[in-house]
Amino acid sequence: MAPCRQLDAPTVTLDHQLAEEADVEHEQSVMGYQRRGAENDRRVRGVTRQSRCRRAASDISLLDQIEGGDDVRVRPASRGAISIGTAALALCVAPPTWGDSTPAANFTLGFSSQRPHTVTGVALHIYFKDPSDPNAKPSPQRKVVIELPAGARIDGAAVPACAASDPQLIAEGPAACAPGSQVGDGTLTLFTGGGPLFDPFIDDVKLFNGGRELIEVFNKQGNNITTATGRRSYSDAHTLTETPAPQPGGPPNGESAVRSIDYQLNAARGPSGRAFITTPSSCPTSGRWSSRLTFTTADGHTYTAQASTPCRFAPAQLQATITPRRVTAARRTRFRIQLRSADPRCTRGAVVRLGGATPVRSDGHGTVAILARFVSAGTRRLTATHPGCRPARLFIRVLDRAHRSRGSTRAPRFAG
Repeated sequence: MAPCRQLDAPTVTLDHQLAEEADVEHEQSVMGYQRRGAENDRRVRGVTRQSRCRRAASDISLLDQIEGGDDVRVRPASRGAISIGTAALALCVAPPTWGDSTPAANFTLGFSSQRPHTVTGVALHIYFKDPSDPNAKPSPQRKVVIELPAGARIDGAAVPACAASDPQLIAEGPAACAPGSQVGDGTLTLFTGGGPLFDPFIDDVKLFNGGRELIEVFNKQGNNITTATGRRSYSDAHTLTETPAPQPGGPPNGESAVRSIDYQLNAARGPSGRAFITTPSSCPTSGRWSSRLTFTTADGHTYTAQASTPCRFAPAQLQATITPRRVTAARRTRFRIQLRSADPRCTRGAVVRLGGATPVRSDGHGTVAILARFVSAGTRRLTATHPGCRPARLFIRVLDRAHRSRGSTRAPRFAG
């Protein structure tokens, strides 16, 4: 399998009008700075940085990815745009979707949301190839499995379901489905092997939630006549599986083969507010969620490809309780500390410090016992830290010997 490569250029959305407005604003701000002096310096720097990001987008026009190879071509809209604009985009554009380019397929899968446990849309791209000749007709697919990142969820009960049968969909088209059941659209390209008069054969596709499957309704591009249907089952909470039936075609095997799939699933919610697709509940420390494509072809081979999409890593919060919370000065006391966190890794082996006592590591259950004696009255701070986690902090109160506390020793819960 070839190493992952960054498919950053195709993810850029260009807004030339916005870029031009930003450039005008930038020039006016710079002129004002020259006239009015250094007091405007901070405002100009802010506008300049924003303008550079937008200007970088306006100075680059993108060509389609060359699917038969591994590179993405960029055409400058003006001289010098490549060297200046590309560098600016590297600083300004959000982390892109990454994908595999293997001898058998190109694969990318990106989420529209980078936040954990939120509703999201999905952009899917697959380009199937013949490993021996990327420009030749690929072997027809017999089974295709698309695994969203672990922890993601497809909820077929969240939005209305299309209950139409395949004959109904062929006869009535998308109108056969219940209102609100459409969850996306896209295109699918077939390689029939019939020559230039037939290839490429491009279908417009409307995608519907079928409750336990994703229903594809195919129309020949350019008309509204439904020609075929497809169904990808929700084989588990984050996996789409399809076993397509052979389609008639030309040489060398008398079948048509899917060349490419470009689908966009909406960030849809149902009437109750439940999300159709939800991102995983947490983001790994790498800052990326990983997906996988596995497919088997008619010639008996099985191939896999990987893709990843950026997410916002938010370290889990450590929480701590301590008993007792009030003690008497000069009295040796055994403290019991209990750590909790949404990420169990944060509570195991955390370093706990109480006042000037020797730091102690928590056990596998997040429990710590510290024997300490504080000479003088006042407050002492407890901290619990673990790499990659947000620390917990709380205070205990040390009372003078002449004023022993009779208050509650109930252990409150604190978050750092």
